[in-house]
Amino acid sequence: MADHKRKSVRLPSKGIYNTAMSVLGLRAKGRHKAKYDRSGLEGVEAPYVVLSNHCSVNDWYLVGEAFLPERLNFVVTRHFYSNPLLEPLFWRVGAIPKDQFTPDVGTIKDILTAAKAGGNVMIFPEGRMTPHGRTETIEKSTVKLLKKLKMPVMALHMDGAYLTRPKWSKVDRKGRVDIKTTLLFTPRQLKEMSDDELYDRMKEVLTTDDFAWQKENRVRFRGGKFAEGLENLLYACPKCGGMLTTVTKGNKIECCACGNGAKLNNYYEFEKLSQDCVIPENIADWFDLLKKKETEAILSDENFEMRSHVVIRRPYRKKLEWLSEVGDGTLILNRNGLRFEGTQDGQPFELEVPTASMPALAFGCNQHVTLYKDGEYYSFVPDNRQESVRWSVVAELLYNLQSEKE
Repeated sequence: MADHKRKSVRLPSKGIYNTAMSVLGLRAKGRHKAKYDRSGLEGVEAPYVVLSNHCSVNDWYLVGEAFLPERLNFVVTRHFYSNPLLEPLFWRVGAIPKDQFTPDVGTIKDILTAAKAGGNVMIFPEGRMTPHGRTETIEKSTVKLLKKLKMPVMALHMDGAYLTRPKWSKVDRKGRVDIKTTLLFTPRQLKEMSDDELYDRMKEVLTTDDFAWQKENRVRFRGGKFAEGLENLLYACPKCGGMLTTVTKGNKIECCACGNGAKLNNYYEFEKLSQDCVIPENIADWFDLLKKKETEAILSDENFEMRSHVVIRRPYRKKLEWLSEVGDGTLILNRNGLRFEGTQDGQPFELEVPTASMPALAFGCNQHVTLYKDGEYYSFVPDNRQESVRWSVVAELLYNLQSEKE
């Protein structure tokens, strides 16, 4: 058992890349009603770096379509390279693997190699897809990379993409996506502007709030079972405070402990099930309440801890499956960091990541939490998979609280 070995980066295969983008571009325009404003590209010569906000699983082809006929070397999480069926395709289209939320020297080398070969490097500076429709933390290290590359920097901003395929949903919704390109920095600006000036400008252009956009545009999104899966993001009740008590069916989310709930309509508005229900204005506000509740719990208890039995899964390169179960044990999260105690391949196994080395913890809704340690990929599946998002929320809060103290 071993994670994939890094290969030399290549420029995207013209035939495969252009065919895929052309076909999926029709989907973007037809199903998603994508509207492209490419005026920012006028007068800008490739190669360049592309930065984009990250809202949905569809983002890669929404971005790719915007820059055709130019081909982009996308930086993507190495999680996808654990799939033996996807891995060869990713190499062919010039994708660059990245270990999430950990320094990855190999990725930097690959980016510099692609740029030197005349490639257009595409990066999501948030390093992850927003689960709630608003901007996640934008990595400051992006600024230093841009200064190294010394290339024009294009920004692409999407509105509505989250609402067409939110992280917690298994299905697309028909609606609208507005896409705008902007020349963010020239090579001269990269040289003359300070790191803080560059970072502030990057945040200004890439900041996302799909609910503010929806409030202004009021686009109707069509799809069945509109709220199903949302319980795997909004895991606590804003009325009784019950944890992991939310359930969904059709377009309804409800607390099974107290009955508090709402319908999610086709405009992503919550409609209370009754007048005494306590429901935030939108999904992002509800998620903010969860973080506030978790912060209060952490601050009120010096011995705060999460602990769950989990199955550990790893990539097996000799099997045609994405991840294979290799052991189980206890996952523990507290102020010291994340710790796993259990077995792997029938042998005792322990893994520890200190809080200071874990700015965030990747998760899949109702699936798992994942991390990279010394270049190796680990997936932990809790017995109650609904709590996957909670591990991510608490891990990031613990990191932020420690950083504030320091």
